[in-house]
Order: sequence, then C-alpha cells, then structure tokens
Amino acid sequence: MARGLAVLALVGLSAVVSACGSRPLRPTIRILASRVIGADVILRVKVTGWTMAAPRQGSVPRPRTGQWQIFAGDRYAGFSYEPSYGIITGLPIGTYKVWVALARTDYSLVYPLIRSQPITVHVTANRVYGAETE
Repeated sequence: MARGLAVLALVGLSAVVSACGSRPLRPTIRILASRVIGADVILRVKVTGWTMAAPRQGSVPRPRTGQWQIFAGDRYAGFSYEPSYGIITGLPIGTYKVWVALARTDYSLVYPLIRSQPITVHVTANRVYGAETE
C-alpha cells in the first residue's frame, strides 16, 4: 500500500513538472564578457528564447523577435541584432555600468524589461587603433 502511494505521488509530481515545462520560458539576455579597446567596448552576450532580427521602422513586431540594446549608465549607447556580440563605439574616458536589454524590431524595449545584470567597464583612453579620436 505504501509503495503504491509513493508511485502515485511520483506520477503526480512528474505531471506537475511536465505541465510547468510546457509553457515557453521567458527570454533572457546576459553579458558573458567584455573588452575595452580605446574608446570602444565589445560585448559578448548569451540570448535565449529570442529570435534576432534587424530593426524595421513601421513594421508590426513579431513576438520574441528583435534586437538587443546597449546602455552605458542610463544612456542608450547602441544596439545589435547579432546573437552573440555587440559594440559600443566612441565612449568618452570614464567608468560605466553597461547593461543590455531585449527590444522588438520597432526599437521598443520589451515590457516588463528583460535585461542583463550590469557590468563595470573602464575607458581609459579615447584612442582607437592607436590614433587620437576627436
């Protein structure tokens, strides 16, 4: 009798887990690595549950499709629709909290906001490839 109840409990638990697993997971984005070269910051990211697509003004956004935007502090710094990397160019010398967030093909951020944890980057020179920038 006890063994039968244990089997029923396991079957019931697996049904609950299966039901929970059938819902699509919320998309995610996180920064894996960064590299500062002169005034540029190169980011390597991991995006899950999201299809990359170039921005298109005026088009109706498809669900779970778009780009990711890059922020330095609270300021927009660029975007990428590459699945694993993006670049911020021409940052002034300083220390920045950089984070990324998913956006639709119409440039609008996903709400509620789907964003990474911030990372700190230090831009120590406004040189690009050994030449002064203005």
